[in-house]
Amino acid sequence: MSRYPQRIVCLTEETTETLYLLGEQDRIAGISGFTVRPPEARREKPKVSAFTSAKIPKILELEPDLPEVHNNLGYLLMEDDEKAEAEAAFKCALELSPAFSKAWYNLATCLQARNETEEAIAAFRKTIELAPDLAEAHWNLSHSLLLSGNYPEGFN
Repeated sequence: MSRYPQRIVCLTEETTETLYLLGEQDRIAGISGFTVRPPEARREKPKVSAFTSAKIPKILELEPDLPEVHNNLGYLLMEDDEKAEAEAAFKCALELSPAFSKAWYNLATCLQARNETEEAIAAFRKTIELAPDLAEAHWNLSHSLLLSGNYPEGFN
C-alpha cells in the first residue's frame, strides 16, 4: 500500500485543481459539484458534495483512504447523535492511520458518550501515549477512571 492517499475526495475546487496541476488526477475519487476547473474534472469525476452539504453515503462508496475524512465524518455523526456510526468512522480512520491521535481522542469521547467506560479509558490512554500534551485527554481519562470507580488513579 502506498504511504500516500490514493482515493481522495475533493470537497473544494482548489484541491481538485491542485491535484490536476500536479498530474495526480488519478488519485481523485470524487469532487465538489461546484468544481469548474479544470473542465475535464467535471467530465471525469463523480460529484459528491455541494458548498454546504456532502452526500456522505456517496463519499463512503468511493472508499476514500484519507484518515481525516473518516475522522471528520465521525465528528459530524457525533454531532447528529449517531454514536455507533461515529465509532465505526473513527475506527476506520485508525485502521488507515493507527497513530492518528485526534482519531483516538474522538473515539475515546465517543465511547465515553456510549457509556463504554473501559474501552474509553483504553482509548484515552492511547491518545495520551501519542499526544502527551493534550490536556483534554488527561482530563477525560481522569473522568472515565472516576466513573469506573478507580478513584485513586482518577484523582491522581
